[in-house]
Amino acid sequence: MGDEVALNSFYVVTGGLLIIFNLPFVISILKHDALRRRKEYVIFAGLASGDVLSGLSTLIAGAYRLYLFNTNQENLMITRHECAYRTMIFSITAITVQAFLIFAVSVDRFIAVTYPIKYRNLTPRYSYSVIGACYAITLVFNIAGVASSASSGDQLISASCVGSATVEEWFFTLWYEGRVLLVAASAVLYAFVAIKFTHRSSQSAGPSTTTSANEGRIAIQRRVTLTVGINVIFTVILYIIPATAVIIVRHTSGNLDLLSPIAWL
Repeated sequence: MGDEVALNSFYVVTGGLLIIFNLPFVISILKHDALRRRKEYVIFAGLASGDVLSGLSTLIAGAYRLYLFNTNQENLMITRHECAYRTMIFSITAITVQAFLIFAVSVDRFIAVTYPIKYRNLTPRYSYSVIGACYAITLVFNIAGVASSASSGDQLISASCVGSATVEEWFFTLWYEGRVLLVAASAVLYAFVAIKFTHRSSQSAGPSTTTSANEGRIAIQRRVTLTVGINVIFTVILYIIPATAVIIVRHTSGNLDLLSPIAWL
């Protein structure tokens, strides 16, 4: 029980930090008209909003399980459908939109680096459309997840509401493994972006007749691309590797409890 309390306390702290570090960025973009007109920053704000939701779902799940332990309800049994509305719906929302937003940002950087002139002509409406599409797809996943939890009728599970027990196996596999593949594809795509970006940077290092306005645009794209690159590196280390380990253990009948400190189950 001590390990569970420590783990869920860690979830609460981690979730709180995600909110604290990302919410001000989202607010600053939405608040300033000049920033809202920059499609790169709008895309970033969308990605940060996914991190805010991830922090919120992590905090809620951790706080909810700590409440169960502190009130001696950790062995309480409830229906799957009840779990869906206690914690799972937040996890489905946050993790799904986060995966699609990461992929969208990688595609955005691919367009910016590979087709810079076409990208320059895109308007902020493009960014809002991309973010809206990510949230629309997430809504579909939410509906499917809730329907999956309801299809089992009165089947009882632990009130701790671990994700893999809350929904049907087919949905959990599609949701969990699908998002890992999507984020992994984002990392692979961004590796190509990094190579292309490095090549372009080396070409522009020599004498150039580029105007100061274009130099400013190039500098912005450089900062944005490098920032996203750092995000991708941390995503690979902190998300793809642990999640892949969970998938391997699930398909080899291993002990998932050993992975609980490093990955959501």
